[in-house]
Amino acid sequence: MTATTFGLFTGCAAAAEWADAAGYVTLVLSVPLSHYAVAARDRTGDGPLSDPTGAMLAAYGIEGRTAVLVRPDGHICTVLPGNDTHRELINAVTQFTTIGFGTKEVLRR
Repeated sequence: MTATTFGLFTGCAAAAEWADAAGYVTLVLSVPLSHYAVAARDRTGDGPLSDPTGAMLAAYGIEGRTAVLVRPDGHICTVLPGNDTHRELINAVTQFTTIGFGTKEVLRR
């Protein structure tokens, strides 16, 4: 993640769907967005990020299809349930980039 890129953190359960949604948002909305799948056990090679203790997944509330969108400044933008990955991500990124979330730091959908 960089200071100009959104980060989308997911578990492995729906990682492929979230990766597709992130690619779509980047392409169609021209918003820089990186997807990071986080595995609950140690992985090596080019696979997802590793969280062997599960502490990161628990702290961010990532379970099942849930995803966490992180702003370029490192703050959590929103937690997305993963029922409709494309729609949820498009709506969250559009809302943040056009009007922001104001004083509400985290928006749970």
